Amino acid sequence: MTWREHALAVLVLFHASAVAVSSLPSTRGLLYRPAWKAPSVQDELAAWAETLSAFGPAWTGPELEDTLWDVATTVADVHELLLAPFQPYYTYCGVRQSRQMFPAPERHPARLHADVLEGGVWRNVYVGRSDTADWNRSFFDQDRIRTMTYLYGWPHMRKLVPDLVTYLAPKAREDFPEATELRVRFWRYRTASPEEAAAGRIPEGAFEPGASVRLR
Repeated sequence: MTWREHALAVLVLFHASAVAVSSLPSTRGLLYRPAWKAPSVQDELAAWAETLSAFGPAWTGPELEDTLWDVATTVADVHELLLAPFQPYYTYCGVRQSRQMFPAPERHPARLHADVLEGGVWRNVYVGRSDTADWNRSFFDQDRIRTMTYLYGWPHMRKLVPDLVTYLAPKAREDFPEATELRVRFWRYRTASPEEAAAGRIPEGAFEPGASVRLR
């Protein structure tokens, strides 16, 4: 083999190794402990603890959470060590991918509500996926905005809601000349079970704190 063939073989081996290592699942994006306290995550932990207990020693949700946290931290550290030799190559080729796949359905979603204060009375003007409270729906229905408002429903992302309210304020001033305040809140509820859905029963929910801004 010529030196060119040797160099090509080394490059192919290096590239294949870089692709293989980058394809390994990473838990780094999961290492934000407050997010683990979300109702949907806690439900998943409790369900898996019950399943594991049926096949061996008894588990509780908190015990499983602590164990998985330790495992996730170790896996993330090992993954970063494996990636380290290839980081310059990823940067040069522009092939980074930080998006995480969703691990489970959202059993406790938060639906965005927008209200305006008129004459001292709050009036609801927008509810996610409502056909009646549909103010500024062309904005909220955009795919990227729907992704954003979904993320804002998570407790650890709630700090960004004031930015959303500030952005919406000029539109609210224009559309509601009598309104003095705009607020955005999230209605947290549990999705219906198959039996509840068949019976037409809607689980109860509650509003969680959001943000508001003066319009006048």
